[in-house]
Amino acid sequence: MDSFELLREHGVALSLIAYPRIPRIEEATTSFAYIRWLGNRREFPLGHTHPKKVGDDDLLWCGGVVDRFLKEGKTVCAYANNHYPNHAPSTLERFLQLR
Repeated sequence: MDSFELLREHGVALSLIAYPRIPRIEEATTSFAYIRWLGNRREFPLGHTHPKKVGDDDLLWCGGVVDRFLKEGKTVCAYANNHYPNHAPSTLERFLQLR
Protein backbone atom coordinates (compact mmCIF):
# COMPACT_ATOMS: atom_id res chain seq x y z
CA MET A 1 0.00 0.00 0.00
CA ASP A 2 1.41 3.41 -0.90
CA SER A 3 1.22 6.54 1.26
CA PHE A 4 -1.73 8.05 -0.61
CA GLU A 5 -3.80 4.88 -0.20
CA LEU A 6 -2.96 4.73 3.50
CA LEU A 7 -4.03 8.34 4.03
CA ARG A 8 -7.28 7.77 2.11
CA GLU A 9 -8.04 4.62 4.07
CA HIS A 10 -7.76 6.52 7.36
CA GLY A 11 -9.45 9.73 6.15
CA VAL A 12 -6.31 11.83 6.60
CA ALA A 13 -5.79 14.90 4.41
CA LEU A 14 -2.39 15.41 2.85
CA SER A 15 -1.16 18.99 3.12
CA LEU A 16 -0.04 20.30 -0.28
CA ILE A 17 2.85 22.71 0.25
CA ALA A 18 4.42 25.32 -2.02
CA TYR A 19 7.97 25.44 -0.69
CA PRO A 20 11.41 24.89 -2.23
CA ARG A 21 12.72 21.32 -2.25
CA ILE A 22 9.29 19.85 -1.50
CA PRO A 23 7.78 18.03 -4.48
CA ARG A 24 4.58 19.50 -5.88
CA ILE A 25 1.89 16.96 -5.14
CA GLU A 26 -1.47 17.40 -6.82
CA GLU A 27 -3.49 14.75 -5.05
CA ALA A 28 -6.18 15.12 -2.40
CA THR A 29 -6.64 12.16 -0.09
CA THR A 30 -9.97 13.28 1.43
CA SER A 31 -13.06 15.22 0.38
CA PHE A 32 -11.15 18.41 1.10
CA ALA A 33 -7.73 19.72 0.19
CA TYR A 34 -5.41 21.72 2.43
CA ILE A 35 -2.85 23.93 0.67
CA ARG A 36 -0.05 25.88 2.36
CA TRP A 37 1.78 28.69 0.57
CA LEU A 38 4.99 28.96 2.54
CA GLY A 39 7.35 30.68 0.11
CA ASN A 40 11.10 30.75 0.43
CA ARG A 41 12.70 32.58 3.35
CA ARG A 42 15.96 32.80 1.41
CA GLU A 43 14.34 35.23 -1.02
CA PHE A 44 14.40 37.95 1.62
CA PRO A 45 17.51 40.12 1.30
CA LEU A 46 19.47 40.24 4.56
CA GLY A 47 18.00 42.88 6.87
CA HIS A 48 15.16 43.64 4.48
CA THR A 49 11.48 42.84 4.95
CA HIS A 50 10.37 42.55 1.31
CA PRO A 51 10.93 39.47 -0.83
CA LYS A 52 12.75 39.53 -4.14
CA LYS A 53 9.74 38.06 -5.95
CA VAL A 54 6.03 37.70 -5.40
CA GLY A 55 5.67 33.94 -5.93
CA ASP A 56 3.34 34.05 -8.95
CA ASP A 57 4.68 30.72 -10.25
CA ASP A 58 3.59 28.93 -7.07
CA LEU A 59 0.24 30.73 -6.99
CA LEU A 60 -0.47 29.92 -10.66
CA TRP A 61 0.37 26.26 -10.09
CA CYS A 62 -1.91 26.16 -7.05
CA GLY A 63 -4.66 27.87 -9.04
CA GLY A 64 -4.77 24.98 -11.48
CA VAL A 65 -4.82 22.45 -8.66
CA VAL A 66 -7.56 24.36 -6.82
CA ASP A 67 -9.67 24.56 -9.98
CA ARG A 68 -9.39 20.82 -10.51
CA PHE A 69 -10.28 20.04 -6.88
CA LEU A 70 -13.31 22.34 -7.00
CA LYS A 71 -14.52 20.69 -10.22
CA GLU A 72 -14.22 17.35 -8.41
CA GLY A 73 -16.52 18.72 -5.68
CA LYS A 74 -13.81 19.02 -3.03
CA THR A 75 -13.61 21.77 -0.44
CA VAL A 76 -10.32 23.67 -0.58
CA CYS A 77 -8.70 25.28 2.47
CA ALA A 78 -5.60 27.43 2.08
CA TYR A 79 -3.06 28.95 4.43
CA ALA A 80 -0.67 31.70 3.35
CA ASN A 81 2.51 32.58 5.21
CA ASN A 82 4.13 36.03 4.97
CA HIS A 83 6.94 34.94 2.65
CA TYR A 84 5.48 36.02 -0.68
CA PRO A 85 4.60 39.72 -0.63
CA ASN A 86 5.53 39.86 3.09
CA HIS A 87 1.85 39.91 4.03
CA ALA A 88 -0.37 36.82 4.09
CA PRO A 89 -3.60 38.63 3.10
CA SER A 90 -1.76 40.13 0.12
CA THR A 91 -0.72 36.63 -0.95
CA LEU A 92 -4.37 35.55 -1.00
CA GLU A 93 -5.34 38.74 -2.82
CA ARG A 94 -2.67 38.08 -5.45
CA PHE A 95 -3.88 34.48 -5.80
CA LEU A 96 -7.38 35.77 -6.59
CA GLN A 97 -6.01 38.36 -9.06
CA LEU A 98 -4.20 35.64 -11.01
CA ARG A 99 -7.37 33.55 -11.36
